[in-house]
Amino acid sequence: MANIRLSEDITPLKNCALRASQAVLHLWDKDRKTFWRSTEHRKRDVKKAKPLDFFPTVSLRSIQALLKLLAEFPEWIAESGIDTLLRDDCLPSLVKRKHSSFRTTLNPQRANAGLNPFTLSLYVDVFATVRSQPLLSNRGATTAFSRLCSAIQDLLRHSTLSNPADLAVPRVHPFLLYHASRALANATMVPSLPVKTKEEIELINARIREDVRSSVERLLAKHALKLLAPCDSVALAFCAASLALHNSEDDYQRITTSLNICFEAG
Repeated sequence: MANIRLSEDITPLKNCALRASQAVLHLWDKDRKTFWRSTEHRKRDVKKAKPLDFFPTVSLRSIQALLKLLAEFPEWIAESGIDTLLRDDCLPSLVKRKHSSFRTTLNPQRANAGLNPFTLSLYVDVFATVRSQPLLSNRGATTAFSRLCSAIQDLLRHSTLSNPADLAVPRVHPFLLYHASRALANATMVPSLPVKTKEEIELINARIREDVRSSVERLLAKHALKLLAPCDSVALAFCAASLALHNSEDDYQRITTSLNICFEAG
């Protein structure tokens, strides 16, 4: 084993990543400019869907995954066509869409509730990532930055995050807090983001961290009492992921203990 070269050692991982990316690309609809949720979804609804139908959550998730692969392993996908599809098709189409126009089954049913925090977090994360990669024209990049700034403000003021009472567990699941915190942290890496916006992000993320710490302590108490449900183990996993985003030594014990319990539950 010691004689195996690194490039040979990661070949199975590379092959899996490329196959997964090709599966994602296969869900892209060039005519509607959207990703389908699955091959079954496309087979079932392609004749019923309207030409302008756009499926925002799965499209953002798919683009996010492809951008991450492109950023971290560009040499793997040099001949895959992923960068071309993103640059010429997916991203220009997405940049034209305002997040306020999105319609998704994840949205709350009550009127004027706005875009759900998960999809909105994906939107922020994708547009923040786009700003760090030269995949758009100057005009497209300018529009993308405007979209990003608008979406950040909507996420910061979203009803699930803006009111401290709304962060009380279990009303807001750590899954949502993790995605919001990650998206906002990614946005702070955009150099041209206004200082005031970065300060607002730091404040909300600090409050999310405190809430997540409280969630960890509550869930660990349930574990000690042998009352931890399977769904609580999932919540602990997202708590650990959320705290790990900020790489604070103060949270290492919370992170490692939460993960150990997750592995035990698995």
